[in-house]
Amino acid sequence: MTDQKQARGRRNARRWAAAIAAAALVAGILLPNGPALGAESGSHASGWDCSSGFVAVTFDDGPNVFNEDRTGWILDTLRDYGVHATFFILGERVADPNQPTRPDLVLREASEGHTVANHSWDHPDLTKLSLSDVQWQLSHDNDVIAATGAPRPTFFRPPFGYTNADVAAVGESLGLREVLWDVNKGDTAATSTSAVSDPVLAAVRSGSVVVLHDWAPYTAEALPTILDGLKSRHLCPGLLNRTTAYNGQLRGYVSVVPDPGGPHDASPRQCPCTIFTPIQVPSLVASAATGPHELGVRFAPDVPGVISAIRFYKAAVNTGPHPVRLWSSSGQLLGSGSAQSETDSGWQQVDIPGGIHVQAATPYIASYSAPAGRFAQDVNFFAAAAGTFPIRGLASIPGAANGVYATSTGSFPNRTYAASNYWVDVVFVPDPPAPAVSAVDDAGSTASETALTVPAPGVLGNDTGTGLT
Repeated sequence: MTDQKQARGRRNARRWAAAIAAAALVAGILLPNGPALGAESGSHASGWDCSSGFVAVTFDDGPNVFNEDRTGWILDTLRDYGVHATFFILGERVADPNQPTRPDLVLREASEGHTVANHSWDHPDLTKLSLSDVQWQLSHDNDVIAATGAPRPTFFRPPFGYTNADVAAVGESLGLREVLWDVNKGDTAATSTSAVSDPVLAAVRSGSVVVLHDWAPYTAEALPTILDGLKSRHLCPGLLNRTTAYNGQLRGYVSVVPDPGGPHDASPRQCPCTIFTPIQVPSLVASAATGPHELGVRFAPDVPGVISAIRFYKAAVNTGPHPVRLWSSSGQLLGSGSAQSETDSGWQQVDIPGGIHVQAATPYIASYSAPAGRFAQDVNFFAAAAGTFPIRGLASIPGAANGVYATSTGSFPNRTYAASNYWVDVVFVPDPPAPAVSAVDDAGSTASETALTVPAPGVLGNDTGTGLT
């Protein structure tokens, strides 16, 4: 990208900042510190039950400027259902003087409580640009979004999902966390509303990030069906959240958490909570393996809380003693407990004195010792995640397998076989919810000509993306 183009872009951003504010006033949109539009939800806002967890509904490539008011229809539907989404904005559709723009819609999104995020200035493959051009794409988009009166973005999605360690690091240097997805079913090519909604509802699960597009021909019309489908499955739209632990489901350092401004009541499931219900039992209650083993499960809570006990399922031939242990994902022993009494078979529960506090969206391992072997085992169980909000066993993925075992008792279980479930569980008590806080706009800005420092540590590169977005 030439210096001349960057300079022209900066001049356009300054010129259009005033025009954007004027357009917002003409459209009747109030600034975020005024009364929020959409404060009153519509007829579909009741009846949400979040006991199965939360998903993030996201829209790329907006605001729609091509035809009809599809972004407006989407916002109307979200308001009617009393839920929020994340909108990944292209700067050129906000402030490019050479094409139609809708800055008023960006401000409306923010004013109605949605998350406004960065999708670059004009949708290039960021992996093919120089680092300075990547910085220009992201910082310029941030500038024009902030000029609408919306809060400055803190998340970005690389166009097409094409990314690498350098792209993610440039985003971090600008205060932007990279967001990918696990559900992208090609709504831009759909030829009917059901061709949008059916694949999404077939794939979505707790913790999912769903990709849709403002401008796609049938997406606005399909959105009510998608939201009704989520509601029927006891899944609620939630918010994106930064994490320090890698989330294999979303291929990054983000998770989905309850939305204090939307449906977030998971009261139908009363805690203490477990991954498995009392009626879930192994298909194979006693494997043929003998000798000492430490059997474990990799899990993560959706919210912070306390692990008060560890459970495991055993057959009568699985003789003890059966001490239990809680580990960090790297193998640090966090706590342990000793069984005081057991039944001959079935679910056993061993308390951890004082409990161990755990963080949201952070993986841990719970294990128990089986000195004689003959443990329960169901292979390929963790090909998918198990459990519901607020605690779940994680899907087995390369580099973070589930379930896990060691061939000596008391050792950190870091071996794996065929994504087996060894029927280890935890008892989890969520922390009381924190009081809701109001977001404030960061008045700062990042100039396009600012020198770029790219922090390398702690940034994971995803070399390829799938799906056009």
